[in-house]
Amino acid sequence: MVIAIIAILLAILLPALNKVKEKGNQVKCLSNMRQLGLATTMYLQDSKGRVPDVVRWVPPPGGAGPEGALMKYHGKSRSTVLYLCPSDDPKSHRTPYPFSYTANWHIFFYQDGISIRRINQVRNPSQKIMIIDESSETVDDPIWAPENWQNDQQNMLSNRHDKRREIARSLTLSLREGNGNVIFADSHGEFIARKLALDAAYCDPRKP
Repeated sequence: MVIAIIAILLAILLPALNKVKEKGNQVKCLSNMRQLGLATTMYLQDSKGRVPDVVRWVPPPGGAGPEGALMKYHGKSRSTVLYLCPSDDPKSHRTPYPFSYTANWHIFFYQDGISIRRINQVRNPSQKIMIIDESSETVDDPIWAPENWQNDQQNMLSNRHDKRREIARSLTLSLREGNGNVIFADSHGEFIARKLALDAAYCDPRKP
């Protein structure tokens, strides 16, 4: 009888405990991203407003190649932990890309016609998403190209902190609900509705 009661209590309490744990991970994830936002601000100050290359803003996988553009602003440790969400498992990614966060290719310099070159070209920076916590179902490189989702269901904001299971590649399910962590172009962070990460008003720096 006692064992049965304990089992019932565990069944009741475990979902609540898991939810509390995930909330803690969401806060830690956003803290990581805010530090990346701060590092971006320092980079921009040193580069006279020129934004970093979207491909090289993160440390290279496996440590091969030049150091990530923001690394020197992370303190003495220059840890890569900041680039990984505590709820994300890199082994679940589509490619060997080992990090969770990806940068908006319209803001981090990529190429003419796609992105800006200087941060002062961003209109309403407090409303333009700069870095996202990308879904483990779609993340495959450092680049976030929000408009690509409409074509191949890639490049989707993660809702891992809000839902038990991510559904990022379904035309019918992925936009229904859920929130994810983002950093805006003014370097502040928020936990926003997933669908906003596909809205040009939040993704295109040239939009008013």
